[in-house]
Amino acid sequence: MEMCGGYASRPGTSVGFIKRAPLTSADKLRLYCRLAAGHRGVELARRAARLLVDGSLSPMETALKMLLADPRLYGSMGLRGVLLNCPIEADAGTLGKARRRTYRCDLLWPDARVALEYDSDDNHASVTALHTDAMRRLVMDAVGIDVITVTSNMVKDLGQFRAFAQQLATKLGRRVPRPATSSWRDRSPCTGCCWGDFRATARHASGTGRQAGVRGGWRGAILSRAETPGRTHTV
Repeated sequence: MEMCGGYASRPGTSVGFIKRAPLTSADKLRLYCRLAAGHRGVELARRAARLLVDGSLSPMETALKMLLADPRLYGSMGLRGVLLNCPIEADAGTLGKARRRTYRCDLLWPDARVALEYDSDDNHASVTALHTDAMRRLVMDAVGIDVITVTSNMVKDLGQFRAFAQQLATKLGRRVPRPATSSWRDRSPCTGCCWGDFRATARHASGTGRQAGVRGGWRGAILSRAETPGRTHTV
């Protein structure tokens, strides 16, 4: 998803990535996979391309999409139908004297009118950023979008993450997801490529790939990739 998003991994930077224009789109990659019929590995690439979504602006947004909205078959929560950084227009009456008229949701389930905002430690320290966040939530409420906030600590802690995911599933009108299973390791459509590297990261960190707590298995590996500056193979 990094190729289809507005960021690029960069070693040596404080957050491990920089902003840049998308290199391609999910639709273009899916089209390329269809046109590449007969080439080695194309079926694996097609299965991976089905999961792509445009618009991610950070590794953690990519990780949240994978943890929450990919199929349960691969260990995700299975809350499909998400858009990333979808623009929301607000009228002048809502904004008052504010200059911005368009705000974006980190993750949005448009059919349910539910949005997810990720509050990172790096992006929400300044007064200006806090004001922008407050205005965004005001706009979302005015247009009937229910906003849920998730913090870095909530994502890192397995118990907090599951409680948050259950709340999100309830607001979406979906069945509360069961705990992710270890079958992800053998059923990922990207085994041997980027998601396979996530598994390798987890095994390296824990010795077995089954470390207890948030850092164990596939979920810990995805978060390690999202949080580690300088990692360069984000899906």
